[in-house]
Amino acid sequence: MDGSDHGFLGRLRERFSTPVFTLPRGPEIRRRLYGALLGAGAAALGVSSAQTLRSEAVHDWHRQHAPSPSIWRMAAEARGLRPIQRDSELQKWMRLMPRDSTPRSAWWDSINQALWILPDGSEQSGVQLFTSLSKPDSRPPMPHLLGAGWKALEALESLEISRSFAPHRPSRKSQVRDPREWNF
Repeated sequence: MDGSDHGFLGRLRERFSTPVFTLPRGPEIRRRLYGALLGAGAAALGVSSAQTLRSEAVHDWHRQHAPSPSIWRMAAEARGLRPIQRDSELQKWMRLMPRDSTPRSAWWDSINQALWILPDGSEQSGVQLFTSLSKPDSRPPMPHLLGAGWKALEALESLEISRSFAPHRPSRKSQVRDPREWNF
């Protein structure tokens, strides 16, 4: 076989060349392209609506399920603040309380190291006050709004709070025993 055999070269070209797909002209190709574009548009719209619905659901849950007083208490005590519960102390601190009464809001006074959590409007909840000082400072207070609900609780985590007392730890009256231990 010599190089002048055109049939052989033609077969080699067919075997090793890249195939060329030709698109048919006319309404069939337009219909396929429109279908592909509509499918891609529907997928993009579905993804964006799912993300919007998810964010709205989280926002609605945060609005309807505000942090309870026990959650506020645990968060404040974890940051080194102690609750003020005695009426005589509470009256001294209430003079410094901000005058805004937005439900479920929290206020922080960095001078007095005081945190006020305003009630949510129900009868069971009252104003909660947490502080790290034993008595109010003589300087005028400068409370600022942390926010309302879960945003206020997140803002509490970012505050720098100076601890002036050791955190309250419950004392153990007796040694806790291992339940697997046998005593005779």
